[in-house]
Amino acid sequence: MNLMQNLFGLFAGDGAAQIPASKQGYIGDWKADGMDLSIAADGEVRFRQITTTQTAEGATTKARNVSGPIARWEGDSFVVGLTGSHATFQVDAPPSAEGRMTVNGIELTRQA
Repeated sequence: MNLMQNLFGLFAGDGAAQIPASKQGYIGDWKADGMDLSIAADGEVRFRQITTTQTAEGATTKARNVSGPIARWEGDSFVVGLTGSHATFQVDAPPSAEGRMTVNGIELTRQA
């Protein structure tokens, strides 16, 4: 890639970076009840979480969607997004050999 391509990618918002060798275990599709997390080898993340809260008045359902590049790693955790708009994914337990990872207090399972 030449300098002009690098500059174009930077200004076009192409902020995704390859996943470092020490974080390769994060790559893949992860699922839990009401939660989907996909981390691509190029650093792109897609996340969706649906929560339902039951009250006396009825049920309220909320959806949270996050997509974008991994901006940086903070230990086992990672930050997704660009300057001004980002989301931190707190990794409580990094990916295990058994295909489990805990993010934001929820245990996810790697999908085949």
